[in-house]
Amino acid sequence: MKKLTAVLFVYILTVSMAWGQNNSTTKINQTGNSGSIYVTQTGNNQTSTVSQGGGNSNKVTLFQKTNNGGPQNSMIIQKGSKNIATVRQSQTGGGSYSPNSAWLKQLGKGNWLSQKEKTPFNDGGDQVKANQHGNRNKGTQYIKKGSINNFTLNQVGNQNIASQLQKGGNQAKAYIRQRGNNNTAKQVYQGDNIGYPATNPTNLNNGITQIGNSNMARQNVISTITNDKSDHAVISSNGNNNTANQNLTGSELAVRTKQHGANNRVFQTVTGSQLGQKKQRATRIVWKNVRVKKWKWAWKTVRVKKWRWAWKTVRKRKWKWEKVGKLWVKKYYYATQRIKYRQAYWTTKRVRYKRIYYDTQRERVRQHYYKYSTTLTSDITQKGDFNAARANQQGNKNAVSVSQINDYNVAGIRQTGNANTADFKQKGNGNTARTNQAGNKNSFNASQIDNNNTIALTQTGDSNMAGFKQNGSSNIIHAWQTLGGNTATVQQTGFSNTLILHQDPGAISTVHQSGNGNIAHVTQMGGSNSQM
Repeated sequence: MKKLTAVLFVYILTVSMAWGQNNSTTKINQTGNSGSIYVTQTGNNQTSTVSQGGGNSNKVTLFQKTNNGGPQNSMIIQKGSKNIATVRQSQTGGGSYSPNSAWLKQLGKGNWLSQKEKTPFNDGGDQVKANQHGNRNKGTQYIKKGSINNFTLNQVGNQNIASQLQKGGNQAKAYIRQRGNNNTAKQVYQGDNIGYPATNPTNLNNGITQIGNSNMARQNVISTITNDKSDHAVISSNGNNNTANQNLTGSELAVRTKQHGANNRVFQTVTGSQLGQKKQRATRIVWKNVRVKKWKWAWKTVRVKKWRWAWKTVRKRKWKWEKVGKLWVKKYYYATQRIKYRQAYWTTKRVRYKRIYYDTQRERVRQHYYKYSTTLTSDITQKGDFNAARANQQGNKNAVSVSQINDYNVAGIRQTGNANTADFKQKGNGNTARTNQAGNKNSFNASQIDNNNTIALTQTGDSNMAGFKQNGSSNIIHAWQTLGGNTATVQQTGFSNTLILHQDPGAISTVHQSGNGNIAHVTQMGGSNSQM
C-alpha cells in the first residue's frame, strides 16, 4: 500500500508542474483502502477525472481555479464505504460565459461529498451533479453568485443527509431527490432571484422530492429584491411519517407542498407582501372594429353555351370496283353530300346570384389575456390519514390553499394583514380546519364532505368574508367575526349538524340547513345587522 501511495504522489507531482498553464488534463485511477488524491489545477480549459474503486476510507480533494478563460470540468467516481470527496471550482475575472461542470458519484455507505462553485455574478451555466447510492451518506452542494446555474443531488438509501446552499446569483435551479427512509433534505436560498428552482410551481420535480417513510425536508428562502416573481419553494413526498418545513421571507414568493401517505406534517411560514405573483389567463369584454362577411342578391350577365341543328356540305371518300385488264381493283373517288349536325354557339343572359362583400362594424368581443395576480399562494396537498398542515403568513394580498383527502386530518392557517385569502377543501371523516385571520377585507372559504368534521374560524377586522359548506352528518362550524361589516354564508346538508356564529355590528349572515336534528346558534351584537 505504501508503494501505491508513492506512485500516486509522483503522478500528481508531475501534473502539478503544469500549474499556470492552459488546457490541463488529469486522469487518476486508484484501488485499495485509505488512499488519498490531491489535485490542483489553474489556468484555462481544465479537466480532471478521478476513479477510486474497490476500497474504503479513501479521500479525493480537487481544486480548480481559472480567470474565466475557459471551462472547468471534473468527474469523480468512488466505490466503497466511508469515502470522502471534495470539489472546489472557482472563477475570477470579468464574467465571461464559461460554464463549469462537476459530476460526482459514490457507491457505498457512510460516504461524504462536498461540491462548491464560486463564479462572478454575470457568469453562469454551471452544472453540479452528485449521486449517492447507499446508507448514511452525506452530500453538500454550494453555489455562490453566478446565473442560470443548476445543481442536483440524488440519494438512494436510508439515513442519508442532503443539503444545498445558494448565495446570491439569479435563475438557479436546485433539485434534491431522495429514495429511502429516515432521510433529511435541506435547501437554503439567499440573495436575489434565488429559489428559481420552482418557477413553475406545478412542476413538482423541482425543489425537494422524497419517496419513502420518516423523511424530513426543509426549505429556507430569503429574497433581497422585490418584484422578483421567481422565488419559490416546492416539496413533494410519497410515504408515511414525513415532515415538510418551509420558511420564506421577501416579496412575491410562492410555496407548494404535496404529500401522499399517512401521518405526514407540513409547516409553512411566509413573511412579506404580494406573495407569489403568477401568470393567469383571464377574459375581458372590449369594443373593436371587426370585418364581417355579408351577402346580398344581385344581377349579372353571364355567357351561356347552347346548341342547334344545322346543315353542312361534307366531302366524303368513296370507292367502287373497276376492271383493269383481267383484274378487278378498288378505285377511290370523292363525292359531296349534305348532313345534319349539332352546332354550338354562345349567347348571354341575366342571372340572379348571392354577392359576397365585407363590411366593418363595432362589436363587443371576448378577449383573452394574461395577467399577474397579486394573490398566490401557499399550496398544500395531502392524501392519506392522520396528516397535519400548518401555514403562517404575514403581509397583504396573500393566499393559502389546503386540500386534504381521507380521514382524521388537521389543517391550521394563521394570516396577519389585509386582503388575504384562505381556502380549505377536505374530504373524509373526522377532519379539522382551523383559521385565524387578523386584518381587513380578508376572505375565508371552507368545504368539507363526509361526517364528524369541524371548522373553526376567527376573523378580527372589518369587511371580512367567510363561506362555509358542509355535506354530511355530525359536523360542527364555530365562527367568530369581530369589528364591523363582516359577512358569513353557511350551508349545511345532512343530519345532526351544528352552527355557532358570533358577529359584531354591521354584520350579515346567511344560513341554510337541510336535514334533521340540525342546530344553528347565531349571535349578532350591536346594530345594522342582518340575518337570513
